Amino acid sequence: MTLENLIEDRINLIEKSKSIYFSQKEQLKFGINFIYYISIFFLVLGIIIAFLSSIQISTFSDRWMKSGLFYVCTAGFLFKVFGYAKYLVLEKHKLYLKQILNKKTNTEGLVSDSLNEELEKKIKSKIICFMQILVGSLAFLGGICFMFELEFWKQFDFIIFFTWSIYAILCFSKIQKLKQNISTFNIEFKNVEV
Repeated sequence: MTLENLIEDRINLIEKSKSIYFSQKEQLKFGINFIYYISIFFLVLGIIIAFLSSIQISTFSDRWMKSGLFYVCTAGFLFKVFGYAKYLVLEKHKLYLKQILNKKTNTEGLVSDSLNEELEKKIKSKIICFMQILVGSLAFLGGICFMFELEFWKQFDFIIFFTWSIYAILCFSKIQKLKQNISTFNIEFKNVEV
């Protein structure tokens, strides 16, 4: 397989990946980086508030009882953290690949085809989908507990802290694995180029 074909396959994999679903208006109005950083801000803020409330700091425990709407609303931002991070990493890599294609044509490459297969596996993450379903379900359950003033809401802070923390760790570890795959490809490509 020529290096050009390998790179084109890799670009097609990236373009097929639907990392995020956003309207063009949303992208033009705010910018992807801005929405990504706002999503991370709400994720970290939610984890901090839930942690402080779960260790029974008095002012945060009182605020927890009034924070149900905050958690239900920020759950929407949580779903975007992984998608936007993946989108930003893949778009940067796609631009790099297109630059390579413009410079080189029909070079026989020694770059392994398996790197594209690994990239495809890294792009599709079942565990992130599962965690998003879990976080969404908890947001729904928490919203019901908050609206009907159920006693369970008082202990919900620890559950939110625990699940959001795991979700954040999983998102960032998956993005790091994706970056490692891209770095491996770039290193192998540079070895072929020399």
